[in-house]
Amino acid sequence: MKTLLILTCLSSGFAGCHPQDDSEPLGHFEEMDETDAEALTATHPRVIAEYHNTDFVLLSGELLMSRAERGFQHFDMVKSILNSGNQVSVIVGQSMTKGIDEPEFKALKSSLSTSEVSRVRFITSKGGTPSVWARDWGPLQAVNDDDQKILVDLNYYPERPEGDNSAFVLSQMNRQSKRLSVPVYNEGGNFMINAQGYCLMTTRVVDANKDHSDTIYVDEEGKPLRDPDGNIVTASSRARGRDGGGRSVKGTVYQDLNQLSQFRTDDKVLTAKEISDYYRRYAGCKKMEILPRMPIEGTGHIDMWAKFLSDDTILVGEISSEQLKLAKNDEEASAGLAIQTYLEDVTHQLAELGFKLVKIPMPLPQALMREVNGVNGVDTWVIRSFTNSLLVKKAGVKTAIVPLYRKLVTGHSNSAADDYALTMEPYSDASLLRGYQEKVTDAYTKAGYNIDYIVSDDLILNAGAVHCTTMQFAMPL
Repeated sequence: MKTLLILTCLSSGFAGCHPQDDSEPLGHFEEMDETDAEALTATHPRVIAEYHNTDFVLLSGELLMSRAERGFQHFDMVKSILNSGNQVSVIVGQSMTKGIDEPEFKALKSSLSTSEVSRVRFITSKGGTPSVWARDWGPLQAVNDDDQKILVDLNYYPERPEGDNSAFVLSQMNRQSKRLSVPVYNEGGNFMINAQGYCLMTTRVVDANKDHSDTIYVDEEGKPLRDPDGNIVTASSRARGRDGGGRSVKGTVYQDLNQLSQFRTDDKVLTAKEISDYYRRYAGCKKMEILPRMPIEGTGHIDMWAKFLSDDTILVGEISSEQLKLAKNDEEASAGLAIQTYLEDVTHQLAELGFKLVKIPMPLPQALMREVNGVNGVDTWVIRSFTNSLLVKKAGVKTAIVPLYRKLVTGHSNSAADDYALTMEPYSDASLLRGYQEKVTDAYTKAGYNIDYIVSDDLILNAGAVHCTTMQFAMPL
């Protein structure tokens, strides 16, 4: 039986922990007048599909800060977006007033030409720099019956105000755009919509919005956590104790990387029906399916295994029997079989809904092992995905920016740059990597996309890749 781990900070440097500052403009529904919100929904906002025309792509400065000592740079992400004809907007902390001339972006600037630098815009946040997961905290762009730009803002983690506030910050750039806050917890990685308003997500959204007041917090051995007075720590005893995002939780005893601690005390508890109703009124979902979440994979996000390529076509992952034979231990074989069965079942569900399906390989799940109390078990699952890509379209040219995986990254950081240990080793299915890439390339190109690959081994170790770190906008703000 799975239990919950609590992680207050991510040690990888991808996301820090920040106390809530009530003096900052907040991104929660509870800070927006509900009457104003309902009035805006009367204009019928409709979220724009990802494969629509694109104007710019939003990234966090955290993704692009100089990290040469860690062995990875993500400047290719910027170059790929610029090469597609789109602009890049980078959101940074309010103290970083020099933009690309900040010391942290020296390496980024030197990697770009003068013309490329001119197409990179820096946006100052309220507070610190948000985490790298721009897809999850970034607002969804919509239009309404009056062709007004709407920023649909889902609730995000109160312990990450920089991300939670992003829609407010973006709405201030152009007062003609309106922020529409939705009282639903759901990250952008767990939402897909086509141009007909068909919306897909997983039961992760239901898990995130249920009543957690009786949740008991446990350590990695399953023992209840206790406060200094010896009382068992529950959700109700942690007023704002929501997890910082949970992308890098250690151990196998977690249930959900994004659901390890609690909502604010003023958050709504919502049923699946109520969630669907909010998406219908606030996001323009004419039809909506909440599909089962993938086993083993901790985020519960739909972008880890599926993607709309067009109005009627969905890209989906699959695991073959050939892949399962390459598992290096029983844990990988069992996990691979569970995901294989899940993908077969959910693909059948999507076909019954009338969608055309294009199947591509989903690499074999990788188990990072460790010993606890003399027992060797899974420390972290690394779940790779080729559907975790970004689709952009400019002047009729469609580009798919797709993650590429070469070597399994292992290592850790204690936040200090000089205390970072990094190793790389072959994946269990290394012999199939070339074949994966050929099949993935074929699928995207047959759908009319030029394809550009981004090495994402370090990102996927933290349960995300290209899609998770980008948010596209169809119109300028």
